[in-house]
Amino acid sequence: MTYQTDILLPVAVNTAFTYACDHPLELGTIVNVPFRGRQMVGIAWMDSTPKSFTGKIRPITACFDFPPIPTPTRVFLKKVSDYTMAPLGNTLRLCLNPAFLLEKKVRKPLLPGTPDFSRNAVILSEDQAKTAHTLSEAVLGQRYHAFLLDGITGSGKTEVYLAAIQTALEQGQQALILLPEIALTNQWLDRFERRFGCAPLQWHSNLTESQRRQTWQAILKGEAKVIVGARSALFLPYPTLGIIVVDEEHDGSFKQEEQVIYNARDMAVLRAHVEQCPVILVSATPSLETIHNTQEGRYTRLALYHRHGHASLPDIKTIDMRRQPRGWLSPPLLRALEDTLTRGEQAILFLNRRGYAPLTLCHSCGHRFNCQNCSTWMVNHKRTGKLHCHHCGFEQLAPQQCPECHQADTLIPCGPGVERVQEVVEKLLPQARCRLITSDEVTSLTQLNDLINQIRNHEIDILIGTQILAKGHHFPLITLVGVIDADLGLSGGDLRCAERTYQLLHQVSGRAGREERPGSVLLQTFQPEHPLMQAMVHQDRDSFNQLELAERQAHGMPPFGRLVSVTVAATNPDVVARVARQLGQTAPHHPELSLYGPAPAPLALVRNKHRWRLLFKAPKTFPLQRVLQHWLEEQSLPSSVQLIVDVDPYSFV
Repeated sequence: MTYQTDILLPVAVNTAFTYACDHPLELGTIVNVPFRGRQMVGIAWMDSTPKSFTGKIRPITACFDFPPIPTPTRVFLKKVSDYTMAPLGNTLRLCLNPAFLLEKKVRKPLLPGTPDFSRNAVILSEDQAKTAHTLSEAVLGQRYHAFLLDGITGSGKTEVYLAAIQTALEQGQQALILLPEIALTNQWLDRFERRFGCAPLQWHSNLTESQRRQTWQAILKGEAKVIVGARSALFLPYPTLGIIVVDEEHDGSFKQEEQVIYNARDMAVLRAHVEQCPVILVSATPSLETIHNTQEGRYTRLALYHRHGHASLPDIKTIDMRRQPRGWLSPPLLRALEDTLTRGEQAILFLNRRGYAPLTLCHSCGHRFNCQNCSTWMVNHKRTGKLHCHHCGFEQLAPQQCPECHQADTLIPCGPGVERVQEVVEKLLPQARCRLITSDEVTSLTQLNDLINQIRNHEIDILIGTQILAKGHHFPLITLVGVIDADLGLSGGDLRCAERTYQLLHQVSGRAGREERPGSVLLQTFQPEHPLMQAMVHQDRDSFNQLELAERQAHGMPPFGRLVSVTVAATNPDVVARVARQLGQTAPHHPELSLYGPAPAPLALVRNKHRWRLLFKAPKTFPLQRVLQHWLEEQSLPSSVQLIVDVDPYSFV
């Protein structure tokens, strides 16, 4: 007897394909099938109902000897596809890679450790213990519940959710912890190993293919109990998922901008709902979406108001740069650096701008150096002697003369990057041992670990770096944080620019005074009266958030409304403009639906592709995805045109 089964394949379509098998297949079974002249891996998606198709149904080639992809994982993939408007086959790619199924001999097999619950755990404060108990009770309940673990920097949030993870492990369940940056992983692993006596498995882009294959198989077989990883770890096939933690839930790194475009924070909540397990969103500066959800009663807020141990919050002050002499370092910040070094302590100088200068221009004719592939300036990197584009990766040697007027010695670097700040510091404080920390300087976990050890061994006096400095690091001797340009990020008209700037400044400020030594933060700004700066000085996060929420509500913007961005991209600018205008003319009309555009995107050229954008806005109750999906299915677009749909866009460039 022949059975028909629909097989979902990792191709960019929304449908499964019908194949024949000589026995019924359990849904989720991983199979090999012929598809367009080659063999392809897929999964049994559903039993096929008889169709009017009269052609020959091809047989399944083979079934893999692996457990089937769990039902909650399959349900989750379908819901992600529906929400993000991405083809269903593309979401399967996030979960299943043919390379994971290969049986190869490995030199270093991964051995998931067994946690030792008898080890002495950290003694929790009364607030921590109460919060940990609430989370553990939710784990034991084995049902969906979303929590915001809201605590000031240094309040011991990690120890609290580790207690909830222990409860899940004691029940034989799996635990998933999402971190926004690989840079945070090793410190987290050290803390976990001290607590449980073994290391969890990791999932991120720095793993070898062998490590990824072994990890994926251990997860599917239920052998791996704790997985810590980047956003893509959310799509792995967990058979017994009992808890999800999203640490630094506000972080923009959780937004995936290519292929299936999603925010891992929101999809983690969706997955927890499907798995019927608790999800814990952790942050000292929660996103406005998360704050709004707590106010609406969708999430439960658990707050930690005090720093762990004897540490106190840093003293935060602004430096009005309008009253200071010209220069990247103001005299008050320079004096604070000198005093910090005299006391034998360490300092951070923060500027969220890589390289030496963001722009190079000719003083003689005004020529600016732009990327040949993108509508953006080339960034001067003095260490490499090159101009770099941070969007497409194009680089060229720094020229000795202007290509327009051919004058020599007329090229001027404009504005500061971290390299320029380091140059100034080393000139003014020659005795200080300075070190840059950026994604250009620290390109591997080994380099990061070496740097962390140098800081802890006090081989560095002043750390100068970008937002990588703001990410959860704990260095007891750092007592001063100086922000070179606190206004950076406040301009540009981005919906989230003020929110992101506040989160970044708050996070980097939290690096100061982490133990018994008092810390101080100095913000160099041309707008000390700005509500954001006042919120920082008075450490009144809630007032700032309420101002931002009121502004969003007045304009129907997220979290009170919904946005979907539709971007058209192609190498031919005329084709892009024509297609974008065609989409604008045929766009759905409804009293509750607003359309902005079509218009060239703020970055109109990226990687040699011209870009136009349509931005749709609607109330949260409006079925935006369903309406737009129906509209797009009716469009006939040239094959040379790329269509990018971003539900809940995070970036607007």
